[in-house]
Amino acid sequence: MNIIYDIEVYPNFFHLSLKKGDKYYHVGLKELKLLPFNDKNVFWIGFNNRRYDHPIIEKALKGATEHELYLMSKGIVSNEVDAISWNENIIDLYEICPKMSKCSLKEMGHRMQYPHLENLPYSFDKHLSEAGVGIQAILAEGKRAQTSINDELAQLREFEAELQEALGQFQTEVAARNSEVTEKVAGVNAGVAAYSAEEKDHLNSFNALAGQYQGDLQRYAGEVTAKVQEFQGKIQLATSYLAEAQTRVGAASSYDGKAALAWQTGNGYIKHFRDEMELYRKGTLNVGQS
Repeated sequence: MNIIYDIEVYPNFFHLSLKKGDKYYHVGLKELKLLPFNDKNVFWIGFNNRRYDHPIIEKALKGATEHELYLMSKGIVSNEVDAISWNENIIDLYEICPKMSKCSLKEMGHRMQYPHLENLPYSFDKHLSEAGVGIQAILAEGKRAQTSINDELAQLREFEAELQEALGQFQTEVAARNSEVTEKVAGVNAGVAAYSAEEKDHLNSFNALAGQYQGDLQRYAGEVTAKVQEFQGKIQLATSYLAEAQTRVGAASSYDGKAALAWQTGNGYIKHFRDEMELYRKGTLNVGQS
């Protein structure tokens, strides 16, 4: 809940005007303690209320008199008293609205060409009884002050609109950033998928080569086994041939003597034949003699 408020302080009089919803209220010093200043769900909206209105209200709640509050107010205005309230539920338009910086509320109303502006008809240092002014006159002034408060509310709404615009822009930027991040993540995932597919292709190629190598190895092993068996058969055949040759060599050795005699005899006949042929050629051979 939001409450818009403003105070007026005189030497012998304290007055608080507030607006809650569409209703206006006027509160004196005695009724001040009935207001929900400590309710964390209530926000108090004013102009320069952190350094003026609320510090005076906090002192009033501690039991200060109208005159003590007047002296505090006078000290704040003259910069002799440095007052500030740290209540977290205060919204000070003077602080959060740049257009209002270093500017009085009535000056801001003048800049905005507000149709009705006026000061209090009585000097703030006068006793109301001495000025001959009754409570009704202050209440009427309080109603006129609501006009300025409404202006403050309009400024707050303008600030809220600016805040909503900035929030919308921020949300747009966040959405764009999320889109960018999503796109990058999709690209990374696509890259990972492509890399995985490539690695899978490499694995399939390797498995195919390994299968081919195993097939070639088995075929080569079969060929080697066949060759070994062939060589073993040839060795066995050669062994049988060798045994047969050894047998024949043994048999041939028994004929060596006969062969030598035949050879010697043959050589004798050949020599005799050659000698006769030589004599015949010379014409000295007597046929009857041979």
